[in-house]
Amino acid sequence: MQIVKPIDIEDKLRTDIGALLGQGYTVCAPPAPDDLSAKTVCIISAGGSAQGIVANDYGIIVDCWDATPADAMALACTVHGLLCSLPLQSIASGTVYTSVNGANPYNNPDPRRPLLPRATFTANVGARGIPLF
Repeated sequence: MQIVKPIDIEDKLRTDIGALLGQGYTVCAPPAPDDLSAKTVCIISAGGSAQGIVANDYGIIVDCWDATPADAMALACTVHGLLCSLPLQSIASGTVYTSVNGANPYNNPDPRRPLLPRATFTANVGARGIPLF
């Protein structure tokens, strides 16, 4: 039997969503850069639980900044769609995503960046662990 441990979901999603979005976007794990600009996505882990003996369910928060409120919402909707497709994708990082359940995005003004619109959504992402040893 293989013993596994949880993965760094922020880093895996940063890598995988960034690859799916392509050039022209910044996808980061926290902390979000102070000087972030439009077309930036930040993926934040909010805990989680075991999904079984080899997988975990991670709560995540996804913040998307863009030039206008409509652009921020469109970016959040695109990232939401990409995230939900991960269990069906061939992922370059090798991560095995087992499930995704995401809430719909909403406008979420950022008090630290009042001139840069932000949209946010939450999701639960299931992923297989990696070998402990």
